[in-house]
Amino acid sequence: MMKKIYAITTMFTLLCVLLCFKISPEQSYEVIDVVSGDMFVLDLNHNGEADEDELFHLKDINAFPLRYNDKAVQYAKEYGLNIDEAITSGYLSKKYLKENLLNKKAVLNSKLEKYNPAYKYRFVKISIEKEDVGKILLREGLAFAYKGASAEGEYNEYVQFEIPKKIKSVAKEGLKLNIAAIDKSKKVYHKPDCKSVIYIKNENLDFLPLNEIPKDYKADPFCFEKKQNEEELQAHINKIELPIPDFKIGEIELYLVDPNKYFRPSTRCRTSACQALLKNINEAKMSIDFALYGIEDQDEIFNALVRAKRRGVVVRGVVDSNANSTFIYKDTPKLQKVLSLSPDGTNGFMHNKFFVFDGEKVFTGTMNISNTGSGGYNSNTSVLIHSPLTAQIYTSELEQMLSGKFQKNKEDKSVENITLPSGIKLSVYFSPSANAYLREIRQILQDAEKEIFVSAFYLTYKEIVNDLIAAKSRGVDVKIIVDATSASRNGSKVKELREARIPVKVENWGGKSHEKNMVIDKKIFITGSANFSFSGYNKNDENILVITSPPISNYYRTHFLKLFNSIDDVFLTRNPRAESFESKNSCYDGIDNNHDGKIDSKDDGCYKKLQ
Repeated sequence: MMKKIYAITTMFTLLCVLLCFKISPEQSYEVIDVVSGDMFVLDLNHNGEADEDELFHLKDINAFPLRYNDKAVQYAKEYGLNIDEAITSGYLSKKYLKENLLNKKAVLNSKLEKYNPAYKYRFVKISIEKEDVGKILLREGLAFAYKGASAEGEYNEYVQFEIPKKIKSVAKEGLKLNIAAIDKSKKVYHKPDCKSVIYIKNENLDFLPLNEIPKDYKADPFCFEKKQNEEELQAHINKIELPIPDFKIGEIELYLVDPNKYFRPSTRCRTSACQALLKNINEAKMSIDFALYGIEDQDEIFNALVRAKRRGVVVRGVVDSNANSTFIYKDTPKLQKVLSLSPDGTNGFMHNKFFVFDGEKVFTGTMNISNTGSGGYNSNTSVLIHSPLTAQIYTSELEQMLSGKFQKNKEDKSVENITLPSGIKLSVYFSPSANAYLREIRQILQDAEKEIFVSAFYLTYKEIVNDLIAAKSRGVDVKIIVDATSASRNGSKVKELREARIPVKVENWGGKSHEKNMVIDKKIFITGSANFSFSGYNKNDENILVITSPPISNYYRTHFLKLFNSIDDVFLTRNPRAESFESKNSCYDGIDNNHDGKIDSKDDGCYKKLQ
């Protein structure tokens, strides 16, 4: 009996030892690639290749970015550096990690988190030769501790006074290396702080000291020659980086923002939609008319409008404001003052986002001029229409608002069944004077024979919901994408639609599903500023386009299905929290995704895992 007990005890002890060995973080893996000063690839499966789940970020540690972007500007400001010093420091951090980590065994000092495919990396602490890599980088002045995660952590001793001094010292020494950003695809190199759009938009630049750059590479003259004036620089940018529409046919250009492309908002005009808007502002010769919900953190658009007025272009516009003269977006009052714009001053929303250039072109759609809209984070659609007739229709609507008429006080300036020279058919509606839904869209849904695909920020309008359910019941293929924040609010119709067996996916992108789009039977495409809500069609100042064009409809249909399929099927039956680890980068994007007053690690959806 004693032998049996002894044998069982021995086996149990061995099992515990094996289990402890298996789950212990004290495991070593080879570092097979270094991506930046704080990111690297660990070969978890020992196959010598960088697999999808093997990218890691040093926990609680940030290095400076490797390119001119929002984070570089933010971090430089925090540590008293200029941009080229900050980016050069990023290069030095990466260089240090490559020299000391690449092809070496790193020991894990923290548990290996479960891989979440919504993210591209995981956080981990590692050691080389028994010394914590994060501490080494801090000590060398090559990185800084992430404040939110480390304020009470083991890196606390490094985040007080000594590290900022070391960072500044390293940055100034680094400048002596004359680091340049190289674009291998074009064989061009730039200064680290060069604002050429070639540099800003390219996400695959590498860095080398000038004396190591191959001789066949050419210097970007706008980075290395004498300082050019702003107009020359803008002309250079426009010439090199022309905005390319996602789709163009006849008089219409379509610009789509894919939320899976961006991991956080941006103050830069980095989307093709924003670049198209910027280009048209810069090229306007006589007039720019616009109706704008607001503007925030988009200095390129802001400054372009100011420059247009200074060069003699007549700039007129209206913006949304509350009855108490407050604004949704923080830069709107400044733009209003500089350009002498007209605020609506009502408790309703002036929710338009349209521009008219020289009485010839209209730029409109779902995109706000903000860091999450034109800066790129939310899904959005913009349309550029080359049509003097359409421009005249929008100008007529604007002039009503310029005269002080908003919402129910306006006359109906909508125009139906316009046939453009290319044969594309177009209807333009303005809320609330023309209820576009009851006037045309309802009949389109009721006549649908094969499919209705809907991409929505809000989908709460009872009449629309009823018609979608009716279409499903007669055999029409109905698919819907809804924003995560709106799906959790009172009035959401997601449950009702799912109970009718309609596939409704609630997005988990981090950025919002900000579109207000429908595509019906591969031939009709509907977009505009109006959400699919009662207010969107019956209260607010809005504009809605109904475009009859199989090529445009088919192109958007493909885009919709790409977005629909990018959302995990688990969110066909339940809703992800808008700010949580279910919603991709929402816990690291620096904004309040669910509007509860808490950002990132302070939000309940992110707090627990970060702890």
